[in-house]
Amino acid sequence: MAFASLDNAPDSKHRGRRVTGMNVDYAMIGRTAVDQIDLMLRHHIHGLPKSPITVQVPSQWIEGDTMPKQISTRTEGHRRRKRSSRQGVKPAG
Repeated sequence: MAFASLDNAPDSKHRGRRVTGMNVDYAMIGRTAVDQIDLMLRHHIHGLPKSPITVQVPSQWIEGDTMPKQISTRTEGHRRRKRSSRQGVKPAG
């Protein structure tokens, strides 16, 4: 059975194998939250916002031993089709 952790430290192990998954940057999340609170206080913004702001803090993927290595979906002899060009299409009007 393969698995990946969504809250994974770089040195996480399961049964002696390095765990595959996301390493969440909690320090960056904390700094970003403090920055947002500071901004709201400085601009006298109180209460729940009418339009909440969403901030995405990237995580780091840890390649471990609990998932198989990614296999390419492309096979030999398979070629991507070129997108048809729009040459020869006349504008309406």
